[in-house]
Amino acid sequence: MLLGEMVSSRERGGIQLDNTLKNPLIKSLALQDQEMNYLVTCLESLTGSNVDILVSESSL
Repeated sequence: MLLGEMVSSRERGGIQLDNTLKNPLIKSLALQDQEMNYLVTCLESLTGSNVDILVSESSL
């Protein structure tokens, strides 16, 4: 999934399936298209030397 698709999914409130594990505090971000584009651009600009470590830890 591309970053833009992830932001779009999160903007809609995440996975829309009947997910009993989903925290009820997760709701739509109510972002306009331009705001989502700004967010994606900002996230794409982030860099770091520990990306591989972060990715491996995120799958735990």
